[in-house]
Amino acid sequence: MMAVFKSSFKQSMIVFGISVIYFFVLHGGYDLLTQYKYWFTEYCANVLGISIIYFVMSLVFNYSIIIWKLYFRKH
Repeated sequence: MMAVFKSSFKQSMIVFGISVIYFFVLHGGYDLLTQYKYWFTEYCANVLGISIIYFVMSLVFNYSIIIWKLYFRKH
């Protein structure tokens, strides 16, 4: 069960990293530095929200697959 948790966490970290890179490409590093406070707080809230939701969803998905397999093994 711990392996499922770790793989879900890894997936959410990958999504988090991709979204951070995407943000820098989208807004450019200089734009981020000039409007530092506004962009940074706004974006961190969005990315953290997205990655937490994705993490929970992938956990639920992986656990449901395991439960499904266990159910079919018994029946």
